[in-house]
Amino acid sequence: MKPAKKAFSPSARGPLNGVRVVDLSRLVAGNILSLQFADFGAEVIKIEPPEGDTLRSWRVKGIETAWKVYSRNKKSVALDLRSDAGRAIVRALAASAQIVVESFRPGVLEDMGLAPAELHKLNPKLVIVRISGWGQDGRFRHKPGFGTLIEGYSGFASMNGFGDREPVLPPMYLADAMAALYGYGAVMVALGVPVTAHLTATALIVGVSVPAASRAFVPDRADGDATAGRAVARISALAAWREPRTLMIGVFVLAFAFAEGTGNDWISVAVIDDYHAPPAVGTLVFAVFLIAMTTGRWCGPPLLDRYGRVRVVRSLAVVAVAGLMLFVFGPSILAAFAGVLLWGAGTALGFPVGMSAGADDPGRAASRVSVIASVGYCAFLGGPPLIGFLADHNTVRTALIAVAVLLALATVTASAIRRPAGLPDSG
Repeated sequence: MKPAKKAFSPSARGPLNGVRVVDLSRLVAGNILSLQFADFGAEVIKIEPPEGDTLRSWRVKGIETAWKVYSRNKKSVALDLRSDAGRAIVRALAASAQIVVESFRPGVLEDMGLAPAELHKLNPKLVIVRISGWGQDGRFRHKPGFGTLIEGYSGFASMNGFGDREPVLPPMYLADAMAALYGYGAVMVALGVPVTAHLTATALIVGVSVPAASRAFVPDRADGDATAGRAVARISALAAWREPRTLMIGVFVLAFAFAEGTGNDWISVAVIDDYHAPPAVGTLVFAVFLIAMTTGRWCGPPLLDRYGRVRVVRSLAVVAVAGLMLFVFGPSILAAFAGVLLWGAGTALGFPVGMSAGADDPGRAASRVSVIASVGYCAFLGGPPLIGFLADHNTVRTALIAVAVLLALATVTASAIRRPAGLPDSG
């Protein structure tokens, strides 16, 4: 099927029309960040050294593919920032810009006389995005950073792949892309874009683009299934989005991700604001939640082996709902402690078990897990503002009833995580 032709108008303007961005960054993270502004209509002025951005040297068969993708819709200017003339031009551009992006090692911008304090003298409302591997003031701030280092040091690579094999790095610029997208969201807030408008636009972008984007990461077919010794029929990478079981697992994972993420974000706030407890107590209650969840994941595998997935996760969902109700309606801080203990233990296994269920058939695991993750991770996008909105109209504790409602839905969809017929059945 050929994609539909789209009309193109040179006079079209994006929602960020009139916003000027000065991009001093190099390589991937900064270029992905400024690309978001450029694609939405901002004027992005890319400052390169005379020899060009290092990203230009990443070639495929002699073609600067990465540069062509991430520099689109931008203007490019070559400047020697070691010269007074080059730095003077940057100051002049910053004076008329809304955003400056840089990715030098901490201290380099200051050494060039372009420190944030200096730029703010020229333009007090300037938003400055500083990208670095280890932060501007951490103990590793003096070290250069690279996406692969972050993916390893953060523990992502060790959590990826299989436990009996070497760590697995993502097949894309994951750390750089995450830094860029977090930076983009932070800039939108700094510019005063309403949170509701930003989240609505983000939700629309995710809803439209994720199914299409998954096509770029998943092959059209698997030549064979080495683990099962059987051939796998040709299947479209987007077919998983039309599978009821996969979508039900996605909803199941979303519910548990929402329960887990809400606990991480809101337990301490609820204890401090609604139970009127000191901040130290709020931190302690949150620690109990984390300990309960971690213990549940340690102790969960034997229960799954003995009783099966569906029975265990349904029981745990009921435990989590009971804990939430105790936390929401409990009369004292002791009830809050007991509630988060049950809440944490009850949410421990839902997310990892749901993701594992998507990989029951190894030949189609990649496409199915990508769908489940895309649906499930919507909880992290929409969960915090939803609870915040509900809490703003009532209390944080009352807002948490929404979590219980989703967990109740998870008990209904839990049957989807049972292993399909023809595969070893443990639940």
